[in-house]
Parts: sequence; structure tokens; C-alpha cells
Amino acid sequence: MSVECHVCMENVPCNKVVTCVNGHSCCQKHHLERIRAIYQEGRNAYTEGGTGQSCFMCRVPIGDNHFSHVFFKNLHIIQAIEIPKMMGVTSKIDYDFVNHVIAMSNKALNS
Repeated sequence: MSVECHVCMENVPCNKVVTCVNGHSCCQKHHLERIRAIYQEGRNAYTEGGTGQSCFMCRVPIGDNHFSHVFFKNLHIIQAIEIPKMMGVTSKIDYDFVNHVIAMSNKALNS
């Protein structure tokens, strides 16, 4: 069974979709993309008023229990890369490897 994502309008398997209390559904990958963009803008996605895990349609917060373990694995990778950048800290991260891991995780989210 699949659900239509309200962002990309594509049918997505139910285990790859997050649905808010008002019934709006969205691909988990869109939430990850939003979180990455928030960090790249120099803002924190999880401070008071942060929208990292909010519905795209009505902005109601969506609890952790609605997201998959793959989502949180990708989230931790994004945070490990983007938060130090946001804070101006340079690190010796193998970005090719990290990008490979992100690509593989996104592939898992899309399959």
C-alpha cells in the first residue's frame, strides 16, 4: 500500500511516509532535505520554533515515533556534517564516504 506525498505528489510506500495528526503525508526524505537546508542557512532545526520535524502543510510538530530508524540514521549524518559547518568548525571528515552513506540511505528510503 502507498500514500501520496503532499510535497512531491508521488505515491510512496507507507513505511517511507510521515503523516501528521491532521492527515497530511510527506516523504521522510523531504524532512531530511528541509533539516539540511535549515542548517545550511545557519539556523538550528530543533530549537524552539524550529521546523525540522513539522508538517509541511499545517506546521504541526510531528513526534519522533512517526519517523523510521533510517530517518534518524540519516539525520545523525546530516547533523554531524552541517552543525560544525554552521558553527564555523572545520573537521577532517571524509565527505566522499559520507556522501556515499547518505546516497545509500536515501536509496533505502526510496525503495
